[in-house]
Amino acid sequence: MEPITTTILIIAAASALGLTATGCVSNDTSQDDHRRRDAGDADGPPPDGPQSIDAGDASAVDGNGVDMACVQPRNGINDDYAKTIFSPLCVAEDLDIIGEKIFGVSGYPLNKVFACQIHSDPMETTICTGAFSIDTASQPLDGGAPSPNKPQQLVDLGDGQLLVTYKTEGSHPNNFVVIDNSTYALIQHIALGAMQYMNGSSVITVMPRPSDAPVFLNDHLFIATENYNADTQKYERGTVVVIKRDELDPNKFDLENVSLFFTNGRNPTAIAAKDDHTIVILNANGPASTIPTPAGPGEVPGASIDVVDVSQPANPVFLHNIPIGDVELKKLPNLALTADKTMAIVGSDTLPRTIYKVDLSGQNPLQSAKLLNTAGSIIVSIAISQGAPQKALVSLSDGNLYVVDLEAMADVGAGVYLGRSPGPSAISSDGRYLYQSVLQANCEEFPEFRIIAIDTTTALP
Repeated sequence: MEPITTTILIIAAASALGLTATGCVSNDTSQDDHRRRDAGDADGPPPDGPQSIDAGDASAVDGNGVDMACVQPRNGINDDYAKTIFSPLCVAEDLDIIGEKIFGVSGYPLNKVFACQIHSDPMETTICTGAFSIDTASQPLDGGAPSPNKPQQLVDLGDGQLLVTYKTEGSHPNNFVVIDNSTYALIQHIALGAMQYMNGSSVITVMPRPSDAPVFLNDHLFIATENYNADTQKYERGTVVVIKRDELDPNKFDLENVSLFFTNGRNPTAIAAKDDHTIVILNANGPASTIPTPAGPGEVPGASIDVVDVSQPANPVFLHNIPIGDVELKKLPNLALTADKTMAIVGSDTLPRTIYKVDLSGQNPLQSAKLLNTAGSIIVSIAISQGAPQKALVSLSDGNLYVVDLEAMADVGAGVYLGRSPGPSAISSDGRYLYQSVLQANCEEFPEFRIIAIDTTTALP
């Protein structure tokens, strides 16, 4: 389909940055969170992300509340790998490994970017320290009451720069901060608001609501926007916004050099780079009830993946679209690709919880594996080990890590218990060490946010 080149990019007023917040709570479950609950569950599963400390775990307890399955220490698992010293109950929204550090961003209202040093022994206990703080609220353009800022994701921009995304509750602008990942100094703040383009003689306005999963490739930032319309409670056509590095100041992005294009589905929630000129876009929303009719030109019904050549970012070429089905796919901070970048691994938010292996060439049929006995849980992270065979490491909100053999793709049995209320994870570049955030570690009496380390070669089946 043809891309759209914007004629205007409206930048909303930048919010103040660098203020230190105090305290933290479990992930947001506010009423305006548009993410749908699964009709297959009795009351619907919890919203995306790490859940409150009341979320049940899978371990057995006796009448005195003592965990009968508790084993400490555990072979191949360091349950005391790292914990944040600035707020014990602050869950992570995203984790990424950049160089020799694990970077993370904590939830509202702490709004803290933190960093954890990885030692020469990747399993050796370390600490996480606060690196940068995003203001807890933004002042709306209409002069109303300040609205909470809620961090979402980290993106490695290379050259020592880190991008952090956050949404402002009840507001359309999508916010990004670019920081130096060694000094943690602010480099640029971007507030992406309404975008206008010409369609013949008509001016069309697109209101991105909100942005998700940016990827940086060849000096361009590609930002997926869900485009959820709260008035209709439906997803409008998905878009990808493209912002180029500023040629006059390569440390910043050129906010006058912007384009956008429509995806072939609704609710795009993740983008990954397949190679140095191709991106992969996950169109997560599938159920027909959430798709306005008629569908847009070239739009594929159901959840799907777009594979797009962005050699010319302002003029992308859609290579093919891969349908997945009438399901809703899980919104996660990152889209998991196999080591050779030939397969995408995604999970369903629709019952039964299912892992899909998607051939990005579009030549081989879709394969899937069900996660059994997981009706009360949702997928919170997917990582891929790089051994032989490759395995998808799928963490669920019940505290269990499920292992999917990506060659056999058989239905998956029992999981390995990690801890209460797991959240995002990150895996080492060699695919051996998984770093998993949890709100309460195995055998611990009280909740306290931490990261545990798992040696996938010894701890997992």
